[in-house]
Amino acid sequence: MKNLTSLTVVDLQKLLEKFPDIEITYENKTLNLYGFKNSISCAIAELALQVNNKMAGHFSSMIDQMKISTDIQWQYLSDSNDWKNFSVYLNSLIESNYLKKESKVSFTNESNNAACIFFNMNPMIYLIDNKRINVRRIDMAQLDDNSIKIPSNWISINSGSDFYLADLNPSSPEYLSVSNQFISKLQNNSVRISKIQRVENPYLFKQYQIFKEKFIKVNKNPNEMKLFHGSTHESLLKICRFGFNRSYCGKNGVAFGQGVYFAVNSSYSIKYSVGHAISDRCMILAKVLVGESCVGNSQMKVPPNQPNSEIPFDSTCDPGKSIFVCYHDNQCYPEYLIYF
Repeated sequence: MKNLTSLTVVDLQKLLEKFPDIEITYENKTLNLYGFKNSISCAIAELALQVNNKMAGHFSSMIDQMKISTDIQWQYLSDSNDWKNFSVYLNSLIESNYLKKESKVSFTNESNNAACIFFNMNPMIYLIDNKRINVRRIDMAQLDDNSIKIPSNWISINSGSDFYLADLNPSSPEYLSVSNQFISKLQNNSVRISKIQRVENPYLFKQYQIFKEKFIKVNKNPNEMKLFHGSTHESLLKICRFGFNRSYCGKNGVAFGQGVYFAVNSSYSIKYSVGHAISDRCMILAKVLVGESCVGNSQMKVPPNQPNSEIPFDSTCDPGKSIFVCYHDNQCYPEYLIYF
């Protein structure tokens, strides 16, 4: 019998236990069975059943892995500065651990090197022999959608750039609108805005818009709000470039859920806005699809289901609805970076 590579030594040992009057040898990739004719026939039938079951399971696993790759593709930045896809198997392995909210996943990569991806870093890092490589998660369905238009006032719209921070003119209506929201929500904190930048990131913007369209398609109110998010200057720059990462939650507490935190009041976010210098202090004003929200707690990794429904809430919040927690990276877009 040939082509039995899916069988293991344990499988053959179990076969011998079931048919003790036969003898098995393995030579030149061929399995040889010796014994009485009836016993041999029954043993062959048993082996064929095992092989079929194993191959069916293997084939089913391959189909599942390929389905994941058609929806989600993990990529790493190569030495030639272009994005490369992980193999179908590694893509499935990485995605399954990411969805489980693991902090990292370790594996042997296509070059047979020990590797690890850290999900809880922002941006996420692909580590090979102490070499740090950028890695990203792509929603393939979103890449195929060309119907979403980039805002016409973006400076980078015709440059082909994938990321740009545009300084706003202090006398422009856009600048005044953002500064008024920031100042009106300070609640007696005396600070002065030094600069406002518009975040022009086509990839993140399209992801956000498609997530918003999902609400509309099911006649659901996306409840889009403009909320503040404070952190270190370095972290906020990474968010503007790579997006929000809920795997990084917990740094400043998770009282209302294990996701990304946003505040109605800039006075709340200012507590987390830290810079190496006074001029480095900043926070993000983000578009956030709050949707249906409920009061969260520190144990929530995802929002609970709505009452008498299998449909979950879209976000969690504090009892006063001044803090909101999001659990999908595409649920929020870093629209402005405010320096003060």
